[in-house]
Amino acid sequence: MTENFDKFINEIIEESEGRCNGPTLRQLSSKARYRWTACRENPYSSGYKRIFWGDKKYPLDLRKCARNPRQGTAAYEDCRDRRNAILRRMRKNKKRLKR
Repeated sequence: MTENFDKFINEIIEESEGRCNGPTLRQLSSKARYRWTACRENPYSSGYKRIFWGDKKYPLDLRKCARNPRQGTAAYEDCRDRRNAILRRMRKNKKRLKR
C-alpha cells in the first residue's frame, strides 16, 4: 500500500509543479489571468514547456496576428484560437442571414 501511495503522491507533485513530459491538449488555465494552458514543444530548445494564452481582459482581435508567430508559442496558440472564433462567428452570422 505504501508503494502505491508514494507513486500517487509523486504524480500529484509532478502535476502541481507543471512539468511537461509531452504535448497535451488545451485545458482551462490555473492562472487567473489566462483562459487556456497546454504543453507544447519548446521551439527554442529541446523538451516541452507549459504555455498560457487567452487573456481574459481583452476581446478577440486579429491585429496581434498580423505576422505569423512561431509555432509552439503562446502567441501562436492565441492567434489560432482567435481566428477559429472569428470564423465560427462569421458562419453563425451567415446562417442567421439565410433565415
